[in-house]
Amino acid sequence: MTLILLLLAFLAPMACGFLLARLRPQMSGFAAALVAALALLAAFLAYSWYLAAHSMGDTPLALPALLVFGLIAWLMGFGLAFFGHSLGRRKV
Repeated sequence: MTLILLLLAFLAPMACGFLLARLRPQMSGFAAALVAALALLAAFLAYSWYLAAHSMGDTPLALPALLVFGLIAWLMGFGLAFFGHSLGRRKV
């Protein structure tokens, strides 16, 4: 179940970028990727909330680690969304 949710979280920004390219072709790839990257960031925030609700103790470096991993998740979402947008702009 976890692997399926992880796969869906990584496919969401690519699908959002693809849909933005099809629905709004005048939107630039950079702007579409910024918007579509929010899908992976939302999944990361939901997972962070789940971890915070089910953690047994406080760790001193939990917040900095979540901030770093959140930035990495947003950057990965941006790259995947930009790739999805470029796939959506291709003419078949």
